[in-house]
Amino acid sequence: MKIGLDARILQGQLRGQGQYVKYLVKHLLSADTSSEYVLFYNGFKKGAFAFPEQERRLRQVWSRAPGSLLWRSWERF
Repeated sequence: MKIGLDARILQGQLRGQGQYVKYLVKHLLSADTSSEYVLFYNGFKKGAFAFPEQERRLRQVWSRAPGSLLWRSWERF
């Protein structure tokens, strides 16, 4: 199964919810060995991903679309 996650909370310095989401994804990758995960980030300047890019079964995608446009897209899809 392919699972997509909104990873905008993982951009920048991680606190509170960001730390929670990072550890959640980390543990999902170790517990669920059959699914593929896609993390979606956004911003005009591409930043660093929260996970190493060579992580298997994890794809990280950076979008230059504004957050308000992504918010409407998430509601539909």
